Amino acid sequence: MKSKKIQSILEFAKNASFNRDSRYSRNSRDSRDNRGNRGKVNKKNKYRKNKTRVNKTRTSLSRSNKPVSRNRKTKKNLHKHRVRRMRMRVDAINPSKHIRKSIAEDEGIQRHPDGFIKLKCSPKIQENDFTCYSNESLMKLKSLWNARHPDVVITSNEPREIWESLKGHLKNVCNKESCWLKQHFASTGVDKEMLNYTFAPKSPDDWKKNPNEWLNSIDIENVMKQYEREFPFFDFIGAAPIDFDSPKMYGECVWEELCHFDLNISIRNGKKKVGFVFNTDPHYLSGSHWISMFVDLPRKFIFFFDSTGNPPPKEVKRLIKTITQQAKTVGIDMRYIQNNKHHQKKPTECGMYALFMIINLLRDKMEPEDFIVDIFPDEEMQKFRHRYFNKDL
Repeated sequence: MKSKKIQSILEFAKNASFNRDSRYSRNSRDSRDNRGNRGKVNKKNKYRKNKTRVNKTRTSLSRSNKPVSRNRKTKKNLHKHRVRRMRMRVDAINPSKHIRKSIAEDEGIQRHPDGFIKLKCSPKIQENDFTCYSNESLMKLKSLWNARHPDVVITSNEPREIWESLKGHLKNVCNKESCWLKQHFASTGVDKEMLNYTFAPKSPDDWKKNPNEWLNSIDIENVMKQYEREFPFFDFIGAAPIDFDSPKMYGECVWEELCHFDLNISIRNGKKKVGFVFNTDPHYLSGSHWISMFVDLPRKFIFFFDSTGNPPPKEVKRLIKTITQQAKTVGIDMRYIQNNKHHQKKPTECGMYALFMIINLLRDKMEPEDFIVDIFPDEEMQKFRHRYFNKDL
């Protein structure tokens, strides 16, 4: 009976491949422990030696052939190596997954859970319906990308394919194309033209709490400067306080550009249309109500627009008279048109009415008479907030 047991142990030892490697035998482990502790009394080693003597008296089975179980540390290390080898095999099978991960890590932003968001573009003429970027801007972004990521270069010269490649490479990083300009590959090579005139301006953070927050002068100017850029024949002046022509110290006016406005100079500079926005408060107050005016030389009219239907203040009347006289000196008889319709019912959308009027007359989408005949309710102006501004960039 005893011989059968010994025989089964010998058979198991013969088939156990790990026993053939001396690194996993107890004798070799003892020798490694003793090498690091020569000359020292080690109770643990002493116990192992005594245990070896007992084992030798019990059986003649060679210790090097006896099966042994690995300790916890050895098992942990082996598991770590197995996991590492498995990951290497997965990366070899699917290299694109590894590339996208390294790009996301390089750009330093976690994957956004939402889908891709289409933003509102600036008023410039769009070359492609799928992007706010011009073809020139896409080629620039392609060059910057290839310089930063030579392992995943974009080879196509087609705008759509370049855009799709950038979108695919950065899908773990960005959920809108304006985000591309904030990444490392574009941080040094993007000019102000691309930064400021590709997308509609970002709406103020206050709008997140109050979507109907009234526009300030910066909001109005941010929109109008993009239209100035797109329409070289257009000049915007404002947003100015109503006392723009009042004298200040040293003989200057509150708003010099308006105080000394000369239509003939504008004509010499190639300007054919001029937009004005005024606030009915003087410069030393916080502001109360936005009103606007539009001068169209080709169609020969001056249109004053107050969304509440009120007539122009005396300061604006003086400016209208000045412009009319200046136009006559170059042979243009301007007709004056004034809105008398009460469009605005709520106290928040006066700034949007001012933008809406100027933009539509600038683009020849509407006539001044449209504002006199039709009523444009506040709800319509609230919708245009999402057209003239982006919630986030």
